[in-house]
Amino acid sequence: MKYAFEELQLHRLEGDILEHNVPSSNLFLKKCGWVEEGRKRDYAYRNNRYYDR
Repeated sequence: MKYAFEELQLHRLEGDILEHNVPSSNLFLKKCGWVEEGRKRDYAYRNNRYYDR
């Protein structure tokens, strides 16, 4: 993130995480301070179930 903002002068970063991937979600939202702005409902179908993204 430091490289993206300081060196590349980006103003925004985005990430896509499926809802069942709790460790990745915790990493981005809690440790890195990212904010969830929205969800794509029923994005992926796996194991006879739909998951949000």
